[in-house]
Order: sequence, then C-alpha cells, then structure tokens
Amino acid sequence: PRKLKKPSASFPLPPHPNGYWVKKITGRQHRFGERWATPQDALAEYMETKDDLFLGRQVARGKLTVRDACNAFLDDRHARLESGEIVQRSFDDYRKTCLNIVEHLGRETAVEDLKPRDFTRMRTKLAERWSKVTLSNEIQRVRVCFKFLYDSGEIDAPLRFGPAFRRPSAKVLREEKNSKPAKDFTADEIRRLIDAASSSMRAMIFLGINCGFGNTDVARLNRDALDLADRWVEHPRPKTGVMRRCRLWSE
Repeated sequence: PRKLKKPSASFPLPPHPNGYWVKKITGRQHRFGERWATPQDALAEYMETKDDLFLGRQVARGKLTVRDACNAFLDDRHARLESGEIVQRSFDDYRKTCLNIVEHLGRETAVEDLKPRDFTRMRTKLAERWSKVTLSNEIQRVRVCFKFLYDSGEIDAPLRFGPAFRRPSAKVLREEKNSKPAKDFTADEIRRLIDAASSSMRAMIFLGINCGFGNTDVARLNRDALDLADRWVEHPRPKTGVMRRCRLWSE
C-alpha cells in the first residue's frame, strides 16, 4: 500500500501505517477521515470534532449526533409554528434550549451514547446561572426535545436522564418566589401611570388591571373581540387558546 505523507511540517495529524490520519487526544488515539483519505478531508473532520474530543466527549460516526437531533426537533417545531400550533415565543425558547443542549452535550456527540452523568453536568452548569423557575422550564424543554426523538423514530429507545435531571420541586419554587421583593403596583402608583399615559397606553393599563391582560394579549387584541356598547371583551389566551370573557369598566 502507498505511504501517507504529511503535506507540511505544521500539519497536526501524523499518518498511521494502516492508512489513517491519527492524533492522540486525552490519552486515546483517534483516527480522522476514511482509510487513505486526503489530508484535507482528515483535517476537516479533525477541526469539526476536536473541541468535543479534548473535553472527553464521544464523537458520533455513523450515528445520530446531538446537532442533527436538535435540527430535526427544530424542523418539527418550525412546522408547528408555521401551522399556528405554537407561537413565535415558544419556538424561540426551543431554539435557545437546543443551543444549550449543543453547548453542554457536544454537537458531534452520539445521542445514543449520552448518559445520565451528561445531563447531571448540564443541570449543574445551568443551575449556577439561572433562577429555579428558568431552570425548571429549561429542563422540561430538554425532555420534550429528546422525547420527540424517540416518538418520531430518530432513536430506538428513550434516553435515561438520571435521578438528578429533574425540575426543582414546587416547594423550592415557592421559596425562591417568596424570597424576592413583591412586584405589585400600589393603587397610587397605577393612578399616576394612568394620569401620565397617552390614550392608547391608558387603555392598555386598564386592560391589564381590569382583565389581567399581558403584553401579548394586548398586542393581539382586535376590535372584533370588543363589545364597547355593553362593555365586554372576549379574547382567548394566545398560548393556550382558552377563551376569556371580561366585563370592562366604564373608564
């Protein structure tokens, strides 16, 4: 068989007698490219996978990678966004979750090689910078992503997340909420806001305190939902579609 030669002295991959380009990383020898691959092909694979390998992660070859898994999941969520089944904010949250999955689990890691300890490490890192509520929502979205992979046949068996990869308990969430200052407005503060607001902003404030409408509720409200003669508003929650009927104040 022909002998492989490095294209330059600075080329990071030495040749192996069996026809592979190789490099020892964290005590293990890894090969790059197919047998007798060109130096450029081997280098491209090395550059794509080296970050994961130096962190000790297993790299998928011929298996479903974390990156491809997240892309498949986001394709499904985008189709649901286009059909009106989810809103833009939900899709944006799922996209951010997938970026976190890739960052913490490794984009070239094989999904079937993921272990509970991988998710435990991910949870620990997220808990260091996020509130309990944010962490709880993120864990739920991660589970939704990997459940989709099993339900859609992308993987043959459900993943084991381990006992640590759970959402914070209801008690912990309540304790965190109670530890923070109240975000309520006093009646005097609301009156001052109303006095300083424009006519449209004043209407938004009244919808907030009268009907419990949030920003998205007000933004998506249309005239068909308003009965100004009898002072009623019928408007579904944008996220759940649950209809709400609220009596409007004369103001």
